[in-house]
Amino acid sequence: MQSPVRFSSCRGVSFEIKPHENLFAISAPSNDEAGGSTRIWLPWTLGSSSKVFPSIYSSSSRPSSHFCDLDLDPDLDGEDDQDDISLAVLEEGKVEENEQKLAPFPSATKLEQPSKPARKQESRLSVILLDQGSFTVYKRLFVVCLTLNITGLVLAATGKFPYARNRAALFSIANILALTLCRSEAFLRVVFWIAVKVIGRSWIPLPIKTATTSLLQSLGGIHSSCGISSVAWLIYALVLTLKNRENTSPEIVGVASIILSLLCLSCLAAFPLVRHLHHNVFERFHRFAGWTALALLWAFIILTISYDPKTKSYSNELGARMIKQQEFWFTVAITVLIIIPWITVRRVPVKVSAASGHASIIKFEGGVKAGILGRISPSPLSEWHAFGIISDGKTEHMMLAGAVGDFTKSLVSNPPSHLWVRQVHFAGLPYLVNLYDRVLLVATGSGICVFLSFLLQPCRASVCVLWVAKGIEQNFGKEIQEMMSGHPKDKVLVHDTAVLGRPNVSQMSVDAAKNWRAEVVIVTSNPEGSRDVVNSCKAAGIAAFGPIWDS
Repeated sequence: MQSPVRFSSCRGVSFEIKPHENLFAISAPSNDEAGGSTRIWLPWTLGSSSKVFPSIYSSSSRPSSHFCDLDLDPDLDGEDDQDDISLAVLEEGKVEENEQKLAPFPSATKLEQPSKPARKQESRLSVILLDQGSFTVYKRLFVVCLTLNITGLVLAATGKFPYARNRAALFSIANILALTLCRSEAFLRVVFWIAVKVIGRSWIPLPIKTATTSLLQSLGGIHSSCGISSVAWLIYALVLTLKNRENTSPEIVGVASIILSLLCLSCLAAFPLVRHLHHNVFERFHRFAGWTALALLWAFIILTISYDPKTKSYSNELGARMIKQQEFWFTVAITVLIIIPWITVRRVPVKVSAASGHASIIKFEGGVKAGILGRISPSPLSEWHAFGIISDGKTEHMMLAGAVGDFTKSLVSNPPSHLWVRQVHFAGLPYLVNLYDRVLLVATGSGICVFLSFLLQPCRASVCVLWVAKGIEQNFGKEIQEMMSGHPKDKVLVHDTAVLGRPNVSQMSVDAAKNWRAEVVIVTSNPEGSRDVVNSCKAAGIAAFGPIWDS
């Protein structure tokens, strides 16, 4: 089975850049520069003063692969189209010799320090599952939530928590409500907005802001834990019910058993190995199993509330009883949260253009605030894909989609005239840029889309954008290039790997953060790239955040 190269350790590549009067032009290399080994002297232009780094030797014929190369990248813009991920060990690609004249931006030209010993190749999945940290905030929230539920179960089973023993099904429904809240885009949009309004002030201590960012970014830990806990509470409720069969009906037991089966299957489908290898299967099963379980939950609520164990029959006074039950109101809340995104689904006209076969630009009507993400779909009941939104906040917005999956490739090969969208856009990690005063934004490949809005419209934070990508104009087009140009050279740093070679993005990010005096670094890359940048920044004493891949 062929597995596309995804990413590997950064390597040193020999390039020599000479000063040029025009910042948007690169001179062709001379004959004596095309040899096997080249000495590199480069100024670092992040600050007002330049620093000259020691010479770097590297063979130009050395095989190399870089996680920032657009044609080798996984989907850096946050799309969920991950069907093509495999467990095969990634093979290294070869350095591509680009003889075309490119148009670089104000420079982020610091190349890699002398190359380190090659480390073992890692698959995308191994980084996601095994190398995200032994006790991340996500996992801490998971453990805390699960511990609280297990403690409640133990107390209920031992008779020390009679309320829980008598209302075990209620606790299961409460966990379902909690996990729904943690994934409700409408609810989280409000939560993120409140967090920025309340905590996004200069006088608030930085540790409080970073703790808030970690918490909001890792709510998936609560979601996962509540899913497992809801299964545990429902099993306990069924056990108690079966012990007292004379006080219930076969219909109630049957419906509860089916709900339990659906919850178990949903948990299994959400297991990381399944979710990342077969994401579309997970997404569809999770959706339809969830909807079916919700419909059966309503049946369960109606049956249990209307059933009279004394007469062994169902009462007609359902309405009066129902509004007095907590189970009813919890189920109402769950239903509303699930319905909200779907009542905003619309089929809208779009304009799709592609500068190359590697990425497409999708344009929509209407301005959108910076840091907001959106979902689009060719078929709303089967699949949805999340992308960062580029907008000046006025008349239109756009998405940059790297062609890495079936859907994104079809945008290039067969551009649609209409797409399905959810009009309720959602907030993610980029939105929390507004919590801080000075932020460094690091992006590789098409991941830049989620940060461009901070350059195009007013933002509370002072941001510096560092973008590492391959073939800027050829792969992303002049429109994206123009959005990045015209800014102060210390505010926008672009490293075109086709011209400047493969950099050490981690070290580059640390240096840029220090020069910008950034409070925090936010990175959008693939699992290995994000991990390396975050770890390097933290080792340098700089707060850093990247995508939570295990959520």
